[in-house]
Amino acid sequence: SYAATLRDPPMYQTTSLCRAGACALLLFLAACGEPPRPAGDGAAPSSEAGAPAALPEPAASPSVLPPPDAAATAGAGTAPLPEAGRNWLAFGAGTIVAAQSSQSRSSDSGARQLIDESNFPWMTGDGQVTDQSVTLELPARTTFTRFVVDTGSPTYLDGSSAKDVLIEVSDLSATDGFQAIAQGTLADSGNRGGTDGQVLRTTAPVPARWLRFTAKNNFGSTRFILTKELSGYGEQDARTPIPSVSGTYRMQSIGELHLKQDGNAVIGCYASGEGLVEGTIDGRTMTLVDSTRATRDEDAKSSFIAVNVVDGGKTLLSTWWGWSATPTRKAYDRFYTGEKMSDAIGSCKHLPDLDGSQDVVRDAIEQDLQDEGRTILYGINFDFDSDVIRAESRPTLDKVAAILADRSEWSFAVEGHTDNIGGQAFNQQLSERRAAAVVAYLQQKGTDATRLTSSGHGFSRPIAPNDSEAERAQNRRVELIRK
Repeated sequence: SYAATLRDPPMYQTTSLCRAGACALLLFLAACGEPPRPAGDGAAPSSEAGAPAALPEPAASPSVLPPPDAAATAGAGTAPLPEAGRNWLAFGAGTIVAAQSSQSRSSDSGARQLIDESNFPWMTGDGQVTDQSVTLELPARTTFTRFVVDTGSPTYLDGSSAKDVLIEVSDLSATDGFQAIAQGTLADSGNRGGTDGQVLRTTAPVPARWLRFTAKNNFGSTRFILTKELSGYGEQDARTPIPSVSGTYRMQSIGELHLKQDGNAVIGCYASGEGLVEGTIDGRTMTLVDSTRATRDEDAKSSFIAVNVVDGGKTLLSTWWGWSATPTRKAYDRFYTGEKMSDAIGSCKHLPDLDGSQDVVRDAIEQDLQDEGRTILYGINFDFDSDVIRAESRPTLDKVAAILADRSEWSFAVEGHTDNIGGQAFNQQLSERRAAAVVAYLQQKGTDATRLTSSGHGFSRPIAPNDSEAERAQNRRVELIRK
């Protein structure tokens, strides 16, 4: 079980995006400092993960490729080029921390920072400057071809960035069966603040469910080792859907969270600020949009959430992203955990039918079409880089077909949208094929072809930045527009 943790960078703790009921706690933490926290994603530190195989002396030409240009060392979160593929080590892609050998006393520096695609680094415990490791659990078997390591940091952390590193994988467990697939000596920058965008190639294609990253040492600091981000690219097997996440969870800061899953679509509520969440689940990872009464009344941009369901569905690990005044810029993130209280869904005063016989997913789609003239069809998943609709997505499309049957006066335009992984031409064609696949499904369900049109827009109309896996998941979507 994962112990509860809370994370909110002090620079953002007074933001107006604070949710009702959370601001008082965040302001208190900003003033007084946070209490000691468990390591990583709440897991206890593991001594077993701290003893990888010894790293040989680096060769004269280490297997680390430098960043492609100076921009990669700017320290601003160097997202890989779209052609790099999907970062399978991101929290937003379903990867979680299984163990870590040590953690800084700072609550903003746990091992989760290694995979959260932010500028906050993983820092080891005080004085722990040799053989420090983090073990990661992947959502499905993955075969890596390369890794990107970011170690850029402020100059006041001179000499602390990771130097000699080792990456091992296992298909057996989080503690056994590891074999080395990449290693090398990372570079320090001219001002000794670390370097972003360093590429390590794998030595062999080894399918694995667990990965262990070990920083053997740093560039001379006696305080700790710092690594900002670890990204991994390659191929991942299809994810196995988990049992339904429907139920009531006790979440940090917001209290009880009531969730209902219908196919791949997820909708829910919590009392604080009359909060609503809705989105899609893929394997064990939910990508949700969060709004409160205030943001809905002001038509403000909603937060979004990446949630990984672990411990057999008993625990939620979530990262909540807010926004700055600029609509397309992330402002801060918070990490909340939640424990399942009951399989009973429950409800909120502002969503009383959530646990009843009423089809709240269909109602939400129809209400958006009635009021706004358009809706995002949460719960529509396709095979990776494909227009094949997954079977678990059909319940949502069946609801659309039922709406069309009841609303004979309505006609729809179906729009396909993608993230920016791959070239513009490929994504344009992919979005067109996916929209056409939805139209074909609705026609098979009895909708007259004259009432439906389809179009694709590639990644030209994002609703979130394309800087992280959690954000890209928001941009991979199908929209329905009432004509």
